[in-house]
Amino acid sequence: MYFQSEQLYHIYNIGNNKQKIFFGRENYLFFLRKIKEYLLDYCEILAYCLMPNHFHFLIYTKSWQSSDDWMIRGDGSSDECVKGKATYSSDDANPLPNQSSDDGLSVKGKLSSDDWMIRGEGSSDECGRVKSTYSSDDANPDSNQSSDDNQLYKLNNAIGVLLRSYTRAINIQERRTGSLFQQKTKEKCLDASSDEYYPLICFNYIHKNPMEAGLVKRMEDWEFSSFKEYIGKRNETLCNQKLARELVDLPSNKKEFYEMSYKIIDDDDVNKIF
Repeated sequence: MYFQSEQLYHIYNIGNNKQKIFFGRENYLFFLRKIKEYLLDYCEILAYCLMPNHFHFLIYTKSWQSSDDWMIRGDGSSDECVKGKATYSSDDANPLPNQSSDDGLSVKGKLSSDDWMIRGEGSSDECGRVKSTYSSDDANPDSNQSSDDNQLYKLNNAIGVLLRSYTRAINIQERRTGSLFQQKTKEKCLDASSDEYYPLICFNYIHKNPMEAGLVKRMEDWEFSSFKEYIGKRNETLCNQKLARELVDLPSNKKEFYEMSYKIIDDDDVNKIF
């Protein structure tokens, strides 16, 4: 994936072989908590939808900060991922069994530091992510690279850590092994298109997913999307609604927004956001 600062992106991935990635309500909530933990330093979430076997996000990348803000490190003595001033270990990938369903999923066991995807092993020092396996040198581009190049690695790494963390926890919960997601998480830059309506098409498409799939009759009946947030039926802090209304040109009137959201999207327009 390639990201530039202050751009709109449609990000999506699906279960490996189109398998389920969410097995219960607790899993959806855990994934959303991980989104907050790993991604909000680098992007604003404008819309999202979690489906049983895939997910969609509409994001806006932030203005790139110092290259010292976020690095993945392996120092040989501890398996840690350092993010700004917060240091978190392999235990974060595995919520404790006594956590509530609002905090994460329940698992039958605890990951050892050797099971976590970020390692410091002398010369290997590797960090695996869904799209590819890359070394700590990749996570820390040399000083000759631009701030944009550095931040490219940071957001990519954050997405990789998020998906690997979630996969580890699900594998323990379901007593399974192997990949949970398809190898490549995909992105589409919507600002690069010539049509100013693509962001709005993407925004509406994301919210329509559960209804179009026959999971619910109305968009507001699906718990795991941002639609309820926008129509005022749920208090939530994940989406930056103010920014979304500015960038996506959403109606400020709730009735107009609701009616706009239910308008049919042409198939040709949908193809352009992928």
